[in-house]
Amino acid sequence: MLIISPVVFRVSPFTSQKTYANLVICCKWLFCFCLALTHLSSFGANGQADSTLQINESPSSRNPVSVAIPKTPGRKRTDHLVDGKALIKRIELKGNALFPQYGVTQEYISKKLNEAYAGMDPWMTISDMHSLADAMTIAYHEKGLTFNQVFIVPNEIEGNTLTVNVLPGRITEIHLKNNKLYSAEHIKKPFTHLLGTVVYEPHIQDAMKKANMIDGLKIFGFFSMGKHPGQVRLNLHVVSEQKHQASVRVDNFGVNNTGVYRVVGQYSQNNLTGNGDTLSATLISTNEIGNLYGVAGYKRPTPIDNSFAGFSAYSNQFEIVGDFQELGLTGHLEAVSGFYQLGLLKEDNAAASLYSNLAFKNSVITSKEFKDVFAESTQYITLNTQFNAAVIPSTGTSKQALELGLTLGSVTDTDDEALEDTILIARVRYQYQLRWQAGNPAEQVTSADLKISYAPDSLPSAERSVMTGPYGVRGYEPALFSADSVYSFSVQHTLDYLTPCNGCKVLPFAFADYAYGIQNTGNEDDASFSGAGLGIDVLYKSHISSRVTLGFPLAENLSQDLAEDPPGIIVYGYINYVF
Repeated sequence: MLIISPVVFRVSPFTSQKTYANLVICCKWLFCFCLALTHLSSFGANGQADSTLQINESPSSRNPVSVAIPKTPGRKRTDHLVDGKALIKRIELKGNALFPQYGVTQEYISKKLNEAYAGMDPWMTISDMHSLADAMTIAYHEKGLTFNQVFIVPNEIEGNTLTVNVLPGRITEIHLKNNKLYSAEHIKKPFTHLLGTVVYEPHIQDAMKKANMIDGLKIFGFFSMGKHPGQVRLNLHVVSEQKHQASVRVDNFGVNNTGVYRVVGQYSQNNLTGNGDTLSATLISTNEIGNLYGVAGYKRPTPIDNSFAGFSAYSNQFEIVGDFQELGLTGHLEAVSGFYQLGLLKEDNAAASLYSNLAFKNSVITSKEFKDVFAESTQYITLNTQFNAAVIPSTGTSKQALELGLTLGSVTDTDDEALEDTILIARVRYQYQLRWQAGNPAEQVTSADLKISYAPDSLPSAERSVMTGPYGVRGYEPALFSADSVYSFSVQHTLDYLTPCNGCKVLPFAFADYAYGIQNTGNEDDASFSGAGLGIDVLYKSHISSRVTLGFPLAENLSQDLAEDPPGIIVYGYINYVF
């Protein structure tokens, strides 16, 4: 009579954000009976499985893994069956038992077997053998081999040796449901390399994250048993496919001479041609007529993972108002560019990429009253290359990010005699976060941001860095000084979230900013600013986000006097609504 043990396995469903807790369940006795019959018919003398999906096995996986059992207290050992119990002196694991690349080594198996056997009598019942197999199944699950199954066939006991069969769970099918916008081939692409491999949970999680990085796509997956024992089906279910995305933002990030209050509209269309590409557009308008900025861009993924290529075109028109309106100053900047982003590394705790951009630009400034003084026309070409990297240690208590950039350019035509024929800008940015609550990237975080932008010569106006404002020293009005070379440093600390109402979260923070800049003109003008302040970030559900900062000027030092003394407090804010 053949007695079959229940097979224990764990199903690990997961979403795009996280993996649910692994569940260990027992198969029904009827399923186990079928599994054992299949095992007996498919395993030969060498212990290899006959599967519809052919897998190349290493020689070490074809030989049984033998583990000796240490002597433990118990009744006197003999070589006979007594009262339905068998004396077990050695255990052999048959099949694909070792996976050293995942930490399942001979030492690990021996340790787990001896731990499971330590509390047992060397004279083992069938139930004891089942418990031993179940313990080994869990041992595989602990290493991420979610569908590895361990079972025994009692009539294979020979010479006091218990043979334990290991049946790896391999992905043999990928089933997709509910996709309309994206093709099945495009969604399955991050998973296809897993076909025929053993189910290893971290690999599945990585593939799921890559799939959910596709613009506008959200999916989750779950496992089910395949047609035959040892075969696993990966089921992918599309939660949402967003073809259109849009947002509207209102802020006061503009300058007095072109309009303080701005409206920013953004729109993007995903999977435009069915290749995972994206068409996007941004339009910015101020409260002063004659000031408008627009950009349209297109990108699509390349055959290399996490890599994109695309192009963009933008135009910026401005008209000076306020105290200098009588000068009749107007201008415009047009540019077309192409870019390529190469993904170098994408892991849970580390990422790196290389970005390159080639742009053709035309900058024109005109003046009705003083053409000889203010008028300027410049055409130039720039090649920008940037390396980005970020890492989060396994402890989750910090994050570091590094940016290295180099811009090379050539001025093809200009009427500004102060400009050099070549453009060179070197940029370095280093960011550090100290997360006082491990794994929490928002609350109780102290961050430091160091930025260096160096240019040896005078730059076109559009290439200079602005030192003050919402993206500089926040205690001053925007664009009080723009420089060819800028050195800036900022620190910030966030507190805990406040929840004034359901669905609303408020995150208070404090900050301090400093910047020093130089203009490479004949006068060698320079300036420095420092400020500090308080702010809040507000999130309401998933549609509305906003920020308000109150900045206080601390000290400024300029080679030229400011037109007026800085006010005692500067308030910057925005509110953004996502459709």
